[in-house]
Amino acid sequence: MRFIKLLPLWITLSVTFPLFTATRLLARGEFLWRFEVGAAVSSSPAVDDQGTIYIGSETDRVNEGVSWFFALKPDGSYKWYAITGIVLGTPALDAFSTIYFGDIAGFFYAILPDSGDLKWLVTNGSLISGSAAVAGDGTIYIGFGDNNLYSIQPDGFLNWSFKTGDVIQGSPAVSYDGTVYFGSNDHTFYALDPEDGSLKWSFPTGANITDSPAIDSDSTIYFGSWDGYLYALTPEPALKWKFKTGSVVSSSPSIGPDGTIYFGSWDNYLYALDRQGNLVWKFKAGDVIDSSPAVGADGAVYFGSWDSTFYALNSDGSQRWTYKTGDWITSSPTITNEGVLYFGSNDGFIYALDTGTGQGLADSPWPKFRKDLRNSGSSQVVAKVLAGDLDGNNKIDIFDLLELLKVLGGSSSSALADVDRNGKTDIFDLLALLKLLGGGGSSSALASAGRFISGNYEGLDFSFDSTYRVTFPDRSTLEFRPGSRTIAELQADGGTAAALLASPGGGADKRLALPKAFALAQNYPNPFNPSTTVEYTLPQGFSDKVSLKIYDLTGRLVRSLFEGQRQSGTYSQLWDGTDEHGRRAASGVYFYRLSAGAYSDTRKMILLK
Repeated sequence: MRFIKLLPLWITLSVTFPLFTATRLLARGEFLWRFEVGAAVSSSPAVDDQGTIYIGSETDRVNEGVSWFFALKPDGSYKWYAITGIVLGTPALDAFSTIYFGDIAGFFYAILPDSGDLKWLVTNGSLISGSAAVAGDGTIYIGFGDNNLYSIQPDGFLNWSFKTGDVIQGSPAVSYDGTVYFGSNDHTFYALDPEDGSLKWSFPTGANITDSPAIDSDSTIYFGSWDGYLYALTPEPALKWKFKTGSVVSSSPSIGPDGTIYFGSWDNYLYALDRQGNLVWKFKAGDVIDSSPAVGADGAVYFGSWDSTFYALNSDGSQRWTYKTGDWITSSPTITNEGVLYFGSNDGFIYALDTGTGQGLADSPWPKFRKDLRNSGSSQVVAKVLAGDLDGNNKIDIFDLLELLKVLGGSSSSALADVDRNGKTDIFDLLALLKLLGGGGSSSALASAGRFISGNYEGLDFSFDSTYRVTFPDRSTLEFRPGSRTIAELQADGGTAAALLASPGGGADKRLALPKAFALAQNYPNPFNPSTTVEYTLPQGFSDKVSLKIYDLTGRLVRSLFEGQRQSGTYSQLWDGTDEHGRRAASGVYFYRLSAGAYSDTRKMILLK
């Protein structure tokens, strides 16, 4: 399947959700608050530096076909939330707290943390049930239902893909040297080179692998399999040991401060093993343990079970306390630096409990599912790149301006050119960079360049004084003052320069690898009730078969709006919210797909009642 970059609907909503907040009592296992989602929560929370909690959900029990993604404040009130497909995996955050997650409709999202706005979206049409890993350089790794693991740049461009023999339900992990480890339902565990996605080695097991690996300080890799074993491999690779449980191992392993490895099994036991693979102790819950344990700084172990109970154990395996929810727990907990636990339950709530320790995660190589509060899934330190530093010298100067102008002029490309971090590179990034350079005059920028005020920089002629003037290779010119804040303050003379100002939302953003003469517009209004309109454009000279169809989240055809021959032109099509049999469609997310000859495009719409 094609891996395509989309810019579809993303909508954040102001809807009231019930919220129950309790008085905080500093005692072990004390209930702090719970947030009612109205849908099962198997996703696990990520927490950013400000304490904001990010988590997805399954299908809303009232609004059929609707699933929610939430950003919650530490007190349990919402910051923002949005409609997505069903989210089974766990969000991961990069150094800037950009949120990455996928849904079972096959969309992989990059969301801006403050506003909840969509940065970018990619899809190849196959489901995503696992979680992403974010490497130290910001590269994102995610498995899709088309059997491929994808490497994606922070701007949404594809680096490479690696095909396995079956669906990838588990989540990848990145080792200290950048090696990408993950398992597949083809019963095989893989190690890939991060540069080109080539296979370093593979290791066979006896069944599906759906958990997330944990990586120890000596680079030993721990993972489970549905064959009932927990495996320990060296990075060469060699099997150090394997430990047999009584059933499936889908709970991901965690590592305690003393090196003890903790994980659950479908035989209802939580296991503690030493680094040699010997059993230290095991604790029996009332049902399957699919939740992955989190280890606190004091050695306590926290996890949920299908018996609807959340457990806290001491480091010796004795029970510290329990908390009962209304349904089974598959979500894996996290622990904030203040000692607050967050997790979800299938009863439709997100919970906050106080450990009573005042401490966060254990000081260990991998203390929880996906390793850390951000769920990076990486042993590498995630570098925080300075916004506007295009040349990577850890400072913002006039050479960064020239690098950006090269990108805007189409002679270069750089993921760092998205200065305002809105998911695309355009003229607004120039304005953002001018602001970073100082803005009040030319002094700060020129000083940083050592009075380097005119010349040629890799094909760009420039003159920087009280007015900045840049000449692109096609001899078109762009002039602006260093304090410019709006497009109206920029002056262009033909060619590349004029094109930048004429289409400020476009610029050098080349992510839509689709014929420009075709266009499928976002439906309006959106969300809608009871009807909406879809517009599309066919290019000059076009004469072929065209279809416009509506599908639900499962891919089932709901309504065929048009199917027949069309000539070039712009067309509008009304959907009255009914299916092929004239029945009212349920509230939820739908997709509309235009096929015109060899061209096709898909967008998302939302019906709310």
